[in-house]
Amino acid sequence: MAQLLEKVARAYHFFLQAEQEGRIIQDSEIQAATGYTQGTTRTYIQKKWWWFLSLCPGGGYRVQGLRPYSFDEFLDLHRQKRAPFEKHSPHARPGEKLVIFFPQHLAAWLHSCALRQRRSVQELVIELIERAFKSGEAD
Repeated sequence: MAQLLEKVARAYHFFLQAEQEGRIIQDSEIQAATGYTQGTTRTYIQKKWWWFLSLCPGGGYRVQGLRPYSFDEFLDLHRQKRAPFEKHSPHARPGEKLVIFFPQHLAAWLHSCALRQRRSVQELVIELIERAFKSGEAD
């Protein structure tokens, strides 16, 4: 547990510094700074850090949106286990894939809300759209 805590702390401080400096970081830099393996780094980028790492067109990542979160909140993301969708959930059924590009301020807000609610951005967006339809605002 101590080794996990140390790696998470190194990751948090590395990402905060990169965000403050506004610099683009590479997978190899994340590995060197944290001690995570290449496989773990790739997995965490996709499953744990996706909400604050933006893929840059030329390669690498830009850290955006981590600063407001404490180390304890960041650590909690590494401890949390999510239950899979239940079979009767509307989110469990296959549907049409739709890619939506949000302005940066809205994307940051969605990421922030999803993190606070311990949900994915996809779940949050689906809920907001469903609420809009139910309230008649989507007419």
